[in-house]
Amino acid sequence: MNDDRTFSSERFLKELPELDTDTRAFRRLLEHHRQNVVGALRRAVYETTGRVRLKAAHILLELGDPEGNAVLLDGIASDDPELRKLALFFVAFLPWKRDEDGYPSCLDKAAVFAAIAPLTADEPLVRTILERLGTEEADRRVAGLIDHKDPAVRVEVAKWLALRGEDRGTLAVVEEFVFDESLPKYSHLLSNVTDALQYLCERGDGDARQRACRLAMDFVRSRLDDNDNYIANYVWHCLKGIAKVAPAEEPELLQAVIASGLPWWVRGIALRLMFVWSPSVTRVHPLCTNRQNTRD
Repeated sequence: MNDDRTFSSERFLKELPELDTDTRAFRRLLEHHRQNVVGALRRAVYETTGRVRLKAAHILLELGDPEGNAVLLDGIASDDPELRKLALFFVAFLPWKRDEDGYPSCLDKAAVFAAIAPLTADEPLVRTILERLGTEEADRRVAGLIDHKDPAVRVEVAKWLALRGEDRGTLAVVEEFVFDESLPKYSHLLSNVTDALQYLCERGDGDARQRACRLAMDFVRSRLDDNDNYIANYVWHCLKGIAKVAPAEEPELLQAVIASGLPWWVRGIALRLMFVWSPSVTRVHPLCTNRQNTRD
């Protein structure tokens, strides 16, 4: 790679196919030669083809330069399925922050939505882009997949909706799978539905939040005798959601977890959660009483 003192466009373009932008060396290069790097990338989108051209466009957008838009849009419209898939990948995995501005502001979101509109929304890369665009039209397309024939798609959309604090069919999908004992203990379906319960407890409102809390509590009760770390992880997510709602039955449930056959670490989390409640409540279990007396 070019060093801090000199910059060669030819060398940069030669190294571009294997360039990793998430490195200290690249960040240092930008500190000293940002204008030259952007110039070389602009040159690449006109002088190269295929993967290298798409990658140059992707990096331009990463750096806040809108000149990368047209190249990736052309890639999405390509008749070459491999080129189209690569363009979708480079759009899908642009820098994105859920709780901030989402994709870089230089991305032409309206044009991207129009480009992927003819494509099938349940294709993973297309769905990722739709989920991250943050526009009303994109959100409607994703939410419409809640009734998809593929259980994995339904559950992933349910989790996406729950992260937004929305039910819109999420709880119906959760109920479909959360008590399905035929699922393996390590299951993306089970992981996603318990995540969805946690998020709805934390971010939902009104009846959806209360219903999610009840389902989470029922799931925990159904797994008290399961000494499996995967199941313990699902229980932990449920406990985090339940703690946000803080129902009156929570101390009793925590006591049951502490005395359960679940792995020690999730029972320890339940013990810690007991101390969120008043000292009179923590005396419902001897371990809590002893810990409280020791602390005092």
